[in-house]
Amino acid sequence: MRGVFLSFISMGFFFLVFSSKEYPLTTRRMKILSAIKSRIVFKLAAELPQLRDVLSQGNIEEAQKIIDRVNSYNGDPQALELPEVLNVEDFINSCDYSYYHEKALSLILDGKYGVEFFFAGAATRLRNSLERVLGKERAQKLAGPMYFVDIWAIAEALGYKLPEYALKGVGMGPRQFLQLNTVLTQLALQAGVEPREVLSKQKIILHINSGIEERVRRDLVEHNFYGFNPQNIIFVVQPVLPGFKIEKDQVIPVVESPKYPYGHGYAFQQLLTSGVSYYIDRENRATYLDRNALEFLENSGVEILAMGRINDLTKFTSQILDIDKISFALRLIEQGYNIVTEIVYNPQQQKGGFFFKDMQSGKQFFLEGLSLNTPELEQRVEELREKVSKEASPSLPNSVSRTYFEIHGLQNILSENLPLNLRIRGRGCLYPELLWGDVTRSRYAKTAGIMKGEEFIQDFKELKDLSLAVNYLSVQDANSRFREITFTFIKNPQ
Repeated sequence: MRGVFLSFISMGFFFLVFSSKEYPLTTRRMKILSAIKSRIVFKLAAELPQLRDVLSQGNIEEAQKIIDRVNSYNGDPQALELPEVLNVEDFINSCDYSYYHEKALSLILDGKYGVEFFFAGAATRLRNSLERVLGKERAQKLAGPMYFVDIWAIAEALGYKLPEYALKGVGMGPRQFLQLNTVLTQLALQAGVEPREVLSKQKIILHINSGIEERVRRDLVEHNFYGFNPQNIIFVVQPVLPGFKIEKDQVIPVVESPKYPYGHGYAFQQLLTSGVSYYIDRENRATYLDRNALEFLENSGVEILAMGRINDLTKFTSQILDIDKISFALRLIEQGYNIVTEIVYNPQQQKGGFFFKDMQSGKQFFLEGLSLNTPELEQRVEELREKVSKEASPSLPNSVSRTYFEIHGLQNILSENLPLNLRIRGRGCLYPELLWGDVTRSRYAKTAGIMKGEEFIQDFKELKDLSLAVNYLSVQDANSRFREITFTFIKNPQ
C-alpha cells in the first residue's frame, strides 16, 4: 500500500482543508479521500464485514474490540523487553562533556538547531473535563485550541488565588515562543553576542491545524513574531478531515461528520510534502516554499531538529533548550543514532507511548496505547510493570515527544509509511490516526533513549493537571527576563 499513501501525498493533500465552512468535494478531494479509504480497507482486511455488522447494530463496544485488534502491534509480545535508557548525568561527568557542550551552544547560536512546535492540539480532553465542572458553555470558552488556552483564566474560574504577577491572557503557544526567546536571549548575552542576531537565525517549524490557521497567523503578526525572523517560521498546516463509515462492503467518507486532524504522525510526514509549507511576512502575506520543509531545513544548515508539544509544561522553563541533553544527543548522533528521545516516568499513567526493546531484533522503539489493546499485549505490559516495580522503578519508560532528530536521516525515516491506526468517534465514524512515535519503528531508525535523573511526565492535558500547570506558570511569570520580553511583545497582559 506504500504507493497508495505516497500518491495522496504527491497530490498535495494539504488542499483538502475543512474549517468552520464546508467545501464541495471536488474531483481532487475525492481522489485524496479515495487514497485514504484504500488504506483503511487494507487495514481492516478480513475484519471489515464483521465491523460493518456490529456498527450497523450500534454495538460500539464490540466494534472497539475489532479496532483494537487491527491497531495492535504485529510483533511478538513476549519479545518486548525493557529498553536501555542512557543517563545524561553520566555523560555530564564524562571527559568529552565540555566538547559537546560547546558544540551544542554553537549550533544553537548559529541557527543550526531547528525547533519543531506541534501546536495543533484541540484541547478535547481538557474541555471535556472542564465541562463536568463548569458546564459546556464556559468550558468551550476557556478550553478552545491549545495554542490560545490561558491557564490562568481556567485557574481563576475554578477559584484559585492568582499571584499578583500572573501574566493573564497569554496562551500556551505564545508562552513557548516567549520562553524560547527568553532562553536564547540569555544564551546570547552570556556568549557576548547580540540577541537579535541570534533570534533572527533560528529556524522554527510550526505545526498547526487548518481550523486555527488564520488566528495563529494574526497572533504572530500582531505580536511581531515574538522577536523571531518571519521568514524562518515555517507553517506546516495540518488539514482537519472527515470520518468514514462502512456501507455495505464499501468504506466511504462522511463529509458532514465532524472534522479532526489525523494525528501528529500525519503532520510529521508533511515535512516531506512539497507545496504545503510557507512563511508569512509582517503584512500577513504567505509565501510558499519551492521545496518541502525538510529540504528548507537542510539547505539552511540545520543539523538537528528538536520536537516539542504544546502541552509539555517543561517548555515553560529553561528546559525548552536543555543544553546538557542537546549535548548528549550530539554525541549519540555522532555514534550512529539518528533519533535521540527523552524518556520519563509516568506513574499516573497519563496517555502516552511506552519505550520498548525488541529482544529478537535489538531495536528500540515506541508503542502507543492504540497499539497495545489486545489481551496478549496488555498482559505483556503488565508483566513488565511488575518487573520495574520489583526494581523500585516508578513506572515503565514513557515518551513525552521531546526528541532530537539527525536532519539527514529524517528523509529516509519519513519516506516510509507510518502505521495507520483507526479511532471510533461519535456514533461509529472511523477516523485514521498516525502517531509520530511510530517513526522509531522505521527500518532506517536507530533510537537512543536518555533520562536526566528521575524525570516524570509534566503535561497539561486535563483538569487534574491544573495544579501542576499553575506551579509552572507561577515560576515562569516571576522570571524578570521573561516578564520583560513578554511586555515587549504583549503590551497589556491582563
